[in-house]
Amino acid sequence: MDDSIIADGAHYGVEAGKALSVVLSNEPPDPNDCKSVEEMYDEIMAAHWPGAVADLDYSAHANCVAKLILDWINEDTSRAADPPADVYVEGENQPSEIGWCYRMIGGGRFPGDLCPNPNDFSWGWSVNAARRCLELPPVPNPGVEFFAIQFDHVREPKKWRGDPDV
Repeated sequence: MDDSIIADGAHYGVEAGKALSVVLSNEPPDPNDCKSVEEMYDEIMAAHWPGAVADLDYSAHANCVAKLILDWINEDTSRAADPPADVYVEGENQPSEIGWCYRMIGGGRFPGDLCPNPNDFSWGWSVNAARRCLELPPVPNPGVEFFAIQFDHVREPKKWRGDPDV
């Protein structure tokens, strides 16, 4: 497994709010915060959209988005093989392949103000949480790249990314 792309913690079962704190602090996650695939799946599938983002905490918001991703992929499992993020060819302004977020937005999959930003940490965490539930490998989280630019210490992946059975 490529340690450099697991920086959002979803692949270890760490909830979004705690994962963000871990990334910002550059400390290892508490093993007690690492859920099994089954526990994470159950928590995500139990997520409830109350009608406004303001009514959700950070982790509940990310779980709602992850649930929508799982529902969307379960409708057509071939979607799991598609790129989660837009794919650009160097020098081109338009993506050569549209990623999950914009395909889901275009399909009206996000209710109210739940629509995520595909460059945000919580979107990347939601994608990796859904991928973990589908037993797919993690992909880079665009929010972690932002933090790497803002905070030099964040990109030290060897520090706390080892065996997923933390």
